Order: sequence, then C-alpha cells, then structure tokens
Amino acid sequence: MKPQDYEIPLVGKPFVGDFRSGSKFGVYEKIRNGRVHTGIDYSCPEGTPLIACMDGEILSKTKDDGNGAGNRIHLFNYKRGIRASYFHMKEFAFDEKQKAVKKGDLLGWSGNTGHSSGPHLHFEIRRLSDAEPLHPYFDTEETLSTVKEKTPYELPKPV
Repeated sequence: MKPQDYEIPLVGKPFVGDFRSGSKFGVYEKIRNGRVHTGIDYSCPEGTPLIACMDGEILSKTKDDGNGAGNRIHLFNYKRGIRASYFHMKEFAFDEKQKAVKKGDLLGWSGNTGHSSGPHLHFEIRRLSDAEPLHPYFDTEETLSTVKEKTPYELPKPV
C-alpha cells in the first residue's frame, strides 16, 4: 500500500467521551528510561468504554501476563495493513469466539493494569508489514523514524 491509499486520520477514536492525551506519540520520557513512546496515552477514568477504532478482526486478547502492558487487545485490519492495540484494560466486553468487529463496537473498559501509573488507555497503531509504530491521526509517513529525524531531543539527565 502507498501512503495515499490510507484514510486520514488512520483510525477513529478508541473510546467513548472526550479525554486529553497524556504521553504523546514519539516522545522520549524519563519514566520510560529514555525510550520513545510508541503510542498515545489517554487520561480516561477506569471503566471508560473502549470501542473499535476501525473494522477489523480481534487477533488476540491477553490478560495481564507481567510484561507491563496489562490486559490488552490487538485489532487487525488486513485490508488496510494496520493493527490497533489497546493496553491497560480493566475488562473485555466479548467472548472468546467473537473475532470480527465493526468500527464503534464495544471492546471493553479502560483500566489500570500492568505497569501503569494510573488509569489510562495506551493506544497504538502499527503497520503490519514491519510493525513500525504509526501516529494514529497523521498519515502513514509519520512513523517513529520520521519523528526522531524531525524532533531534536535530549534525554533527561539523572537527578
């Protein structure tokens, strides 16, 4: 797929309501030990309904397994070549057999699972071809690689 083949924005809102973005895409932060943030964190209270940001197939839903992401869902859209991931969820809203979802379908509720500093949704989009993180609301050329090239940064100094 070429960048012009994608819809802009790439996906719709992943939740019901209006919440501000905490940690932004592509930002280097002290709390991440200088690693780049591969998604967007939304400061939504625990129990906020999380909805499918696009039509797709739920490829996996994982209960908190100690890796830091908490309860999570990976939603794939093979035709568009992207994956949406929802992290730190409280609960899932569907059974094991359900795979296909439509944009706007309820997926579950936001939470505070995994390595989380408070209730929020960590939401990220990745290209299926190479797993490169994409900015969900810019075009497909806005990847972590291009953000790093365009954004001068300095890693935080230890206190």
